[in-house]
Amino acid sequence: MTVKKRKQPNGQLTRIYHYRFMIDGKLYAGPCEGCEDEKSALDFEKKVRCTLSELSRQKSVRAIIENFRDELAGGIEKVSIGKAWDNYLTKPRRFSMSERFQKLKQSQFSDFVAYLQGEYPDVKYVNQITREHAERYLRHLRDKGRYQTEIVFSNRSGQEKSSSYRNPISKLSTSTINRYHKVIREVLNLIGEDAGLTENPFSRITLMTDEKKTREAFTQSEIETIIREAPQFVRAIFIVGLFTALRAGDIATLRWSDVVWDHGIIRRKLSKTKNTVEIPIMQPLREFLISQMGQDEVYVLPEHAAMYQTNPTGLS
Repeated sequence: MTVKKRKQPNGQLTRIYHYRFMIDGKLYAGPCEGCEDEKSALDFEKKVRCTLSELSRQKSVRAIIENFRDELAGGIEKVSIGKAWDNYLTKPRRFSMSERFQKLKQSQFSDFVAYLQGEYPDVKYVNQITREHAERYLRHLRDKGRYQTEIVFSNRSGQEKSSSYRNPISKLSTSTINRYHKVIREVLNLIGEDAGLTENPFSRITLMTDEKKTREAFTQSEIETIIREAPQFVRAIFIVGLFTALRAGDIATLRWSDVVWDHGIIRRKLSKTKNTVEIPIMQPLREFLISQMGQDEVYVLPEHAAMYQTNPTGLS
């Protein structure tokens, strides 16, 4: 252990002591803060040396894990980030997913993949994903929303082409962010062993506290304004929702076979609860339904149905 007072340009010694030592070939030197006697300076130097030695040891352990990760995982083939979702779909699970739910989860996981490819292009394989990547992505969701802001959907009107628009919504709710978190965590849990992950980087990150907020109802004036001035795409969802109280998915996929004209009702099996409901068709809704006739043989709102089937989050 080496501590001593330094000689100043005027020839006098400094009031406090300074330490100077080497660890693994690296020199460390600095003031023993608040130490004006040799004993306290030696104690200070000992604490600094122990702290730096521990940090050096931890770095060495981490380097060993990084260097021998494949061996620790059984020497199996790496899984590329682009193939992670396909690998996940091959894994057995307790419950089967509906096609709609699968597309929703894929959209959420794909946003994380796009974030890695855009912000960390050197990360090619799943076993290169770290907790820092996970934390920064979740911070991006909180601060800026989805990384991919362009919504792409199939356009059923005219020729079979894809359409897209930039999603203006940047703020995501706490529950939505937590859903992204859970989906990514689930995917990495199932493919982790195959991918050579020694630890799921999302596992130890706590979910956000979901503070529920009461949503205020539209006033009569606001309802009239929306029906009168909203774009046709939004107006269609609003009118059907206003007079049926259906969820967005059930509105978008409403079929003509659900409309029972003779009885003046909509008979619909709800996608979430699987319960069948009968909803009276009020006059404003009847007029709207009549205006939609002839656009598609299956769906009342063909463009909405196409978007919902290819990108369920697009309707948000």
